Amino acid sequence: MLLALLLLRANKVVLRDTLTEELSGGAASEAAANALQAGISRLRKSLVPDVISSSSLRRRGARSSRPGGQSARQRRFARR
Repeated sequence: MLLALLLLRANKVVLRDTLTEELSGGAASEAAANALQAGISRLRKSLVPDVISSSSLRRRGARSSRPGGQSARQRRFARR
């Protein structure tokens, strides 16, 4: 149902409280917010499992700043 709600609002910002209320059928509670977060996590993993993992992001060249002002990618190329 989460995916359906997001698809109905494609290319629009959807507030967490809005999703929580629609999914729980009422006022947002802490349990409903936790359930929404778990649902989002499962949805992300099922749609793009390769992109979610941090090791995958590093393989794709994501930059993580390190002391000294160089990213891990810059240091790797400097060693070659």
